[in-house]
Amino acid sequence: MILYSQAFNVDFLQATVETTKIVLIVNELVFLSLTILFVTKVFKMKVTDLGLSSAKLPSNILLGLIFGVAGYAAGTVFTVILNLFIPIEVPEWFLKALTATSPIDLLVLLALTWILVGPCEEIFFRGFVQGSFARWKGSTVGIIVGALIFGFAHYNPVLWFRTAGAIFLGLIYGAIYKWRKSLIPVIAAHALNDTIAFTLAFLLVG
Repeated sequence: MILYSQAFNVDFLQATVETTKIVLIVNELVFLSLTILFVTKVFKMKVTDLGLSSAKLPSNILLGLIFGVAGYAAGTVFTVILNLFIPIEVPEWFLKALTATSPIDLLVLLALTWILVGPCEEIFFRGFVQGSFARWKGSTVGIIVGALIFGFAHYNPVLWFRTAGAIFLGLIYGAIYKWRKSLIPVIAAHALNDTIAFTLAFLLVG
């Protein structure tokens, strides 16, 4: 973003807003590529072995949507309680970076959420990370490690609260993955959680 700011002669805030989608796309493709590389080349597995099955598809999608709403509500309550003990200040650049500027911009963000963010992150953090540690040290360790790595992947010194929230949601998603042995419900839950967040930000902040 600093290079972008210098190259196009814009301030850091504008550079952050303008590069958000590019950074988002690159991040998700890196997660997906690493998963495919390790799963197929190192562990000699198929990507479908991670839980990308069409079995019980309707019920898994419905379950994911339910947990998407419930997870967002639980995450909101968690953040409010956290704020009681440690005041949270959301930087202006972060709000602007994740708030759509128009209905079309919102649709692009939501499309990226369902096509890339939900699938790629859950394939990596639950399918690959949690699954690998679960096979090595058991399902409880897998859930915890997957949630911790998911949380710290969202770490930023200024946005420390995102890490806490992501770990909380990671534990929920991890438990669902263990229960259903499928990535479909956690992909749907993750994508819907982000959809609610982006939509509310657009309606309330934008």
